[in-house]
Amino acid sequence: MKLTILSGQSGSGTTSAKYTFEELGFLITENPPVESIDKILEVYKEPKYQNEKICIMVPSYNYLDVMNKCWADKEIDAVGVLLTTSVN
Repeated sequence: MKLTILSGQSGSGTTSAKYTFEELGFLITENPPVESIDKILEVYKEPKYQNEKICIMVPSYNYLDVMNKCWADKEIDAVGVLLTTSVN
């Protein structure tokens, strides 16, 4: 399964990125409770989702926990998108 994990600081453009992913045809799961990530990953591994583009949005404080779960599962090909912002 190919999966994108999207996260970022407040004001970094995560909502805009989400809309872009939606326009590109991704299925979006937005800010699920971290306790439910294992179940969500199991559902998305079902055959009916194998050809889908999937994006899970998570708060930045859960980003590493979710990425570690994905990296530990050999059936998941995960890429992370972590958006940041700067103040000038």
